[in-house]
Amino acid sequence: MPATPPKPKLIARPPAFVSHSAELDTDYFVYVETCGEARDAARDNETLPLPVVVVVDGDYMFEPLVDAAKKLRRENAIPAALLVGIGYGKSFGDPRNRRGRDYTTSAAPEEPESGGADAFFKHLTGPLWAELGRRYPLRDDARVIAGHSLGGLFALHALFQQDCFFNASIVGAPSLWWNGGRYFDQLARFRKTHAALASVRLFLGIGEDDTESMTGDFARLERQLAAAPFGGLEVVSRKYARHDHYNLLPVLFRDGLRNAFE
Repeated sequence: MPATPPKPKLIARPPAFVSHSAELDTDYFVYVETCGEARDAARDNETLPLPVVVVVDGDYMFEPLVDAAKKLRRENAIPAALLVGIGYGKSFGDPRNRRGRDYTTSAAPEEPESGGADAFFKHLTGPLWAELGRRYPLRDDARVIAGHSLGGLFALHALFQQDCFFNASIVGAPSLWWNGGRYFDQLARFRKTHAALASVRLFLGIGEDDTESMTGDFARLERQLAAAPFGGLEVVSRKYARHDHYNLLPVLFRDGLRNAFE
């Protein structure tokens, strides 16, 4: 059996640009890399618009995403794409890393600044995305959001929106335990008013060696989506033997990217 991959490390590269939110009083570090040739099928030497894959917790998740995408691209398994990581330039535990606010879908009493997922989503899909579009050629019909753990909770939430900004979501070991599992109720309320979505894909992945709480919540989410399916939503769910919360990342991004671009 191959050695267990280490926990993800804090990114070493500088950001492509910084997106400031005055409303949230936060600087977001935006890491960017093109996977594959942007001119693969371009005519007259014009740069093609590219599909976009965004991963949150980019300070830690961007490099594993890039590694997986490059391997798939060498196999011609996915198209050329713009890879984007959104982070804070700060490590977990640093108060300037605001994932506990930005990725949580409800305010927990013990965390008074939590529950800011909607405000972060507004900045991500508004000012930050507009700046991304000014710098790079983007396709509007191929947008993928990815996240793991608390970032996975946000990536799940980002797919179930009034207007489907993202076409696909890659969700690894989502922190559905947050605030006593309130997200299950939020998703159920959303389903009552949105029986169908635009054509979107959801890839769910978790390691079988993750905690019993995480795997139990994951199974509950699978049951909820199966019991009250959304029209237009294609769900693929995978459990990986001999994988835990951390060594899940390579297979999560590999299979999630394949699914997003099928």
